[in-house]
Amino acid sequence: MKSNEKGKVRPEIRPYNAAAGPLAGLRVIQFGGDLAPQMVGLALSDLGADVVRCGTAADDPLSAVLDRGKRIAAIGSDMAALYRLAGSADVLIGADQAPLAITAALPPTALALSLPAFPTNDPRFVNRDAHEGSVLAAAGVLAERGPSNRLRGLGPAIVPMPIASAYAAAFGTLAVTAGVFGRQQTGRGDSIEVSLFAALMEGFSYNHFKITDLPQRYIDPRNSVDTVDLPVPESRVQELIDPMYRAFLCADDVWFYIATPPHRGIIERMLRLFGLWEGLLSDGLPTDNPYLSTRVWKDPLEGSIFAYPQLAPHWRDRVRTGIERVVRTQPVAYWEEQFAAHGLCGSRVQSSADWLASSQARSAGHAIEFVDPLAGRMTCAGPFMWTDRYEAPKPREVVRATELAWRGEAWGLPQVKETKPFLSGVRVLDLCNVIAGPTVAGCLTRFGAEVIKIDPTRQAFDPSITVLLSLQSARGKESILLDLSTDEGKAIFARIAASADLVTFNGTRSQMVELGLTIDNLARYNPAITVAQVSAFGGPLNAPVGDLKGVDEVLQAATGVMHRLKPSDAPPEEYAHYGTIDVATGVWGAVAAVAGMVAANRTGSGRQVGTSLAAGAAAVQIPYLWSSQAMGQAPDPLGTTANAALAGKIDAGMYVSPSGNREPLARYADLRSRFALAETDDAHKVGFVRHADHPAGTTVELVTQCAIRCEEAPLVTVGNPHKYGSRTRAVLEQFGFSPREIDSAFSSGAAAESWPGNDHYLPD
Repeated sequence: MKSNEKGKVRPEIRPYNAAAGPLAGLRVIQFGGDLAPQMVGLALSDLGADVVRCGTAADDPLSAVLDRGKRIAAIGSDMAALYRLAGSADVLIGADQAPLAITAALPPTALALSLPAFPTNDPRFVNRDAHEGSVLAAAGVLAERGPSNRLRGLGPAIVPMPIASAYAAAFGTLAVTAGVFGRQQTGRGDSIEVSLFAALMEGFSYNHFKITDLPQRYIDPRNSVDTVDLPVPESRVQELIDPMYRAFLCADDVWFYIATPPHRGIIERMLRLFGLWEGLLSDGLPTDNPYLSTRVWKDPLEGSIFAYPQLAPHWRDRVRTGIERVVRTQPVAYWEEQFAAHGLCGSRVQSSADWLASSQARSAGHAIEFVDPLAGRMTCAGPFMWTDRYEAPKPREVVRATELAWRGEAWGLPQVKETKPFLSGVRVLDLCNVIAGPTVAGCLTRFGAEVIKIDPTRQAFDPSITVLLSLQSARGKESILLDLSTDEGKAIFARIAASADLVTFNGTRSQMVELGLTIDNLARYNPAITVAQVSAFGGPLNAPVGDLKGVDEVLQAATGVMHRLKPSDAPPEEYAHYGTIDVATGVWGAVAAVAGMVAANRTGSGRQVGTSLAAGAAAVQIPYLWSSQAMGQAPDPLGTTANAALAGKIDAGMYVSPSGNREPLARYADLRSRFALAETDDAHKVGFVRHADHPAGTTVELVTQCAIRCEEAPLVTVGNPHKYGSRTRAVLEQFGFSPREIDSAFSSGAAAESWPGNDHYLPD
């Protein structure tokens, strides 16, 4: 823990255009036209880097999308031009596809990123087929299609989304930006590997975790059906789906997806909107406190409406049929307006083309237009993350090798110093909840960042949200409880923020204003602080849609995922189980956060950066989010059919790639046994670590922080989290608060060491 004073020297501030992107002047060379390196180059370009892709410029619309903002140079066999590029490069992308001589010509300050299909230094992955579909098969994504499809007895299927490449791109961009920040302190470059497989394993980590003797109250009813009873009738499947997380048909025959997490205020507002709350209460709807043991509930079998899935079937049926009846009385536009007005989470289920053409996407900057020199007028998805000095992306520029004179100023790096983690000395205040938000800071702990998790003194979310869905991202974080709605809580936070580099928050702009978390307010205490916001629908342009509430599944509905994968004879539903969009969004949020800190080091002043679930949704389905004046809408396959990125087939329990190579279809349970690691093993090797001493009081198995491997800079092994709030007093003492001040904060309720009734880390 640092002292209250930061006690560190920032790099020398050099002349820099504050209106430019945080990576302005960064020299990036990109080899390879595969999707992952293309997306990394695109993201760095959106952050202001000068990206040169070595190759030819294709005239198809998707290439125009992935190349926008870059310079394209068909260097061919001009080795002198290649050496010249390499010798002046800050970053090389796709190093495994670049000539070895070019890699060797990089200066010692350069960062070289490779993006292979499987880890190259791990003998467990030797001779694996380097294909996106093979990676998805090996990681269990093609076999594990979510609990509803399990009940239907449906087997593996091709999933028409390049999820592995999208996750590798997010982690790859994070590794580069963290490396750039590290260079500012040490002057050292590095070689970095982000394999598609490792990135996908970490990205889907919430589908993998296992808790020994997990209490029944946390188990989805769909997962309680024994395999001998499969398949079950579709009517039974619908009975077992969460009645507050599902699609309902509106009066105009449009599906409206509702996502109401177990939260006291949200559930009550939703049921009141549908006119159901008072009637359910009068009939005895159970409302026990989810932070108490079920053994002291009024009736554990009846459960609690605030602790789904521990809710009796007859109450689930009452809620589902009641909502179904009311939703059917009005068109979808009515329900969209009502949900927005009441701060609830819901969206019509629509195609990717509909989303791209919507006023919501266009007003927020999630749909942008440009004229490509080869493909003509285009509309495509906006950036995956942004800063408060956002500039609309430019089309690609085709250049000759002889024209590659570098733009931008030199970075003025320090003399080479000792090797250390990229984010050593960085302090992060994490104010996020659920999955996407906490993933931002959770991604940074491996680089040596010190993270203090700050939660409210009273929790409205069920522990399935606050505890279970934090297991992966909470590792390595301190934990304190503050009430930021009080003046005393705000004052405590301001003193802590004065020595922080980064504040992360997930929520709307209006919530940030209410809590005093805007950059304008926090800069009064610390002019160099960066504020990273994760929202649902927010974008690089300030628009009313940015204040809409949403969760992963709602954005799957809004942006096309649900429409694409809708079952033929059932309502649309979420893809997979946890975090398809959530974790990707969190990683892109981490990219934005580090980029903001890079800019703060260069200018001495902080800025606000952001991402959203809408941007994360675009990243995992980018091949379908474009239209062109010449070619119309992007082809968008419906159902589980193959596409250009995943061309192949499933045969006899194997994925068969276009080259004919066969990859066994893994299941999540098989992966846990096949890649089990002892606690003493490399914590950044692909695998699962058993945490026998976890504060949950039982053994917890989690995916390692395996997506990123560095050749030089060390990665930090993170430890178990603390019980929420248990470190409040100790942390405040280390920030210089006196015993009297701390006691006053506890007595007033501005700070706390536990949530009311929360005697255990995970209530049973």
